[in-house]
Amino acid sequence: MSVVHQQREDAYAEYKRSVAEYKKYDDQSSEEEPQGRETEAQKEKYDKWNQWEYDKSEAFRRRAAASEKYKRIVAEYEKYEDK
Repeated sequence: MSVVHQQREDAYAEYKRSVAEYKKYDDQSSEEEPQGRETEAQKEKYDKWNQWEYDKSEAFRRRAAASEKYKRIVAEYEKYEDK
């Protein structure tokens, strides 16, 4: 198996993992931003919500990066395949 083919397979696996990771956030409904932060319970709820939103955006960023990497490698693979 050529190096480029292996890179393509690895990139696709990374993309599939990132899609699965993002899907777990996409499947969950995001709560509305909690209102009020006066009590400790409200602060904890807001912090949990804020962390969830951050994790979701990071998962989206990783999914987009993996998708771009896969597209680049496929394009490179197709160049070599055409030769």
